[in-house]
Amino acid sequence: LRWDVRRRRATWSPNLYAIHGVEPRSFTPTVEAAMALVHPDDRPRVADAIADALAGRAPLEMSYRIVRLDGEVRHLEWRGRQEGDGLLTGALQDVTERRRAERWLIASETRYRLIVEHANDGIWVLDAEGRTDFVNRRVCEMLGRRPEELLGRSPIEFTDEEGAALLAGGAAVDDDSHVELSFRHADGQPLWVALSRSRFEAPWGTVHVNVLTDLTQRRELEERLRHSAERDRLTGLWNRSTFERLLGESLERHRDAPHALIVIGLDHFKFVNDSLGHQAGDGLLQRVGVLFARTMRIGDELARMGGDEFAVLLGGAGQEAAIRAAERLLDVLRAERWRGLPGLRASAGIALAGNEQQLSASDLLVAADLALHEAKENGGNRLAVYTGDRGGLTWVEEVRAAIEEERLAL
Repeated sequence: LRWDVRRRRATWSPNLYAIHGVEPRSFTPTVEAAMALVHPDDRPRVADAIADALAGRAPLEMSYRIVRLDGEVRHLEWRGRQEGDGLLTGALQDVTERRRAERWLIASETRYRLIVEHANDGIWVLDAEGRTDFVNRRVCEMLGRRPEELLGRSPIEFTDEEGAALLAGGAAVDDDSHVELSFRHADGQPLWVALSRSRFEAPWGTVHVNVLTDLTQRRELEERLRHSAERDRLTGLWNRSTFERLLGESLERHRDAPHALIVIGLDHFKFVNDSLGHQAGDGLLQRVGVLFARTMRIGDELARMGGDEFAVLLGGAGQEAAIRAAERLLDVLRAERWRGLPGLRASAGIALAGNEQQLSASDLLVAADLALHEAKENGGNRLAVYTGDRGGLTWVEEVRAAIEEERLAL
């Protein structure tokens, strides 16, 4: 491109005619004709740039728009220099497609950032060394931390030991894998998430993209369901089915270790329900559960078996230790002051297993129930120990045989 202001003419290459959408046979590139193709909003700026270049005040470097005869707008870049008085030379380039690509890229990046920043899942991007390169808003909300607290640091710093083992080195979790692990919220509370990881090879190196889904509500629901299935609704203690499972597991796991089972039944509890009402009776059972729980050693298991019966499993305890434990439980009830009652008494049955006495969970429960029945038959407010004096589990076996042969009558 040659721009001769004195002659008011421009010399164009064939490509420039095509860029402007005109034919060499029908278009003469005078200064006025060329300026007429410049977008009206850009003409003053183009005229000023030409004047500055001719006066030597600034190099000719500018971008502007033209409007073709068919109405299409194109973006051009002009780079040139002054060659003499009133003469400019340079190159004119059509950058329309590049500008469109740039606008598309900016729009695409904006959409991507909006999607990432407002996603319901956390997005945690790590570099090849496992350091945080990017976190979205959701990750910060989930962990209760600002972005600057996370950038440049490894997620290992914000998880527990099990999670640290999974994330060690930033590569322990396989690509496209899914694991559940616990992070620590800024307030110290655990944050359970499902973590999915993908690896990408970017121009600047390996990138690990971790997607975190908050499992807190699901975990809380699972815990409530598990609690409901394993716990007694009234007292919050283990229920019968859970206690029987724990008893069986303990007997199986520690075959040669002594076990003591204590079953406690409140004496004359029917009187409480009949005279004070079932609401008072429920309150009394809840209080009994609290009192018993306070007397337990670490590792002892306490359950409400139903009605007014409670059970305690003492691991590693022989007969003397079991008797002392049962007496403590009965004394706790005797010492408590009960509203509307002169006192509350209970009876306890003790059954032992381990060493020479190898019993199943069901046998041990039957034996403890028989001992409890004996204590109540002898006036209550006492304990009895099942010793198996009549041939080991003779009574247990006789009762079971009577049930199987339909000879049991109540």
